[in-house]
Amino acid sequence: MPIHMAHSGEHVPLHFINKQGPDDHTYLSWFKGEKVVIYAPALYPAKQLALAHFKPSKKDEGLVAVELKLVSTNPASVAPEEGLA
Repeated sequence: MPIHMAHSGEHVPLHFINKQGPDDHTYLSWFKGEKVVIYAPALYPAKQLALAHFKPSKKDEGLVAVELKLVSTNPASVAPEEGLA
């Protein structure tokens, strides 16, 4: 079931294109009016999944936007040097 996101009074259905892994963050990606939710461990893999989903032409690849929406709260995904005590 798609989620609806309100923006400027309009409702845009969001579709999840993959399943969430234990260390994945939630990203929102859009291209030419279509928005999707992507789960990935970092921005680069999220962008690659978005490009595979939207299949833009080579010249339009830069127009595929990806934005971090929610960071994983799994303690195992935080490196010890990042201050997890």
